Amino acid sequence: MNRYEINQKVKTSLVRNAVDLTQISYSCSGSTVHLWGILKKDPEGDFTPNNVELLFREISRLPQVRRLQVDLENWDIQKSDGGWAATPLKKTKQEENARARAKGSGGGEDKTLVVDKQEGISEVLDDIKKRIKEKSS
Repeated sequence: MNRYEINQKVKTSLVRNAVDLTQISYSCSGSTVHLWGILKKDPEGDFTPNNVELLFREISRLPQVRRLQVDLENWDIQKSDGGWAATPLKKTKQEENARARAKGSGGGEDKTLVVDKQEGISEVLDDIKKRIKEKSS
């Protein structure tokens, strides 16, 4: 069986288990299946740890699949005795990275900006300078 056939069988397993294919990516290289992204149910919802363990057991039993390499943003997947151990993560890596970027930009907290009117770049820059002066006073 070639990698394309293995990829098709992985996709079949994901669909059979109601995985949202818009949130997860997969690929086969040699005898290793790589899965990454966010594991969610289609059309919506979450899996139980038991559902996830059964899914990975099914994929690992596909012909010519010897190894799974998993990097999911919302689940911690570990190989355990004779199977898989799945633990849901509280926050996705994507959310943590977004928060870290927001804090790194000096805000330290999430902010929502509402644009009421279109302005030219010079007006925006003047407003920024004005606000900086007000904060430093």
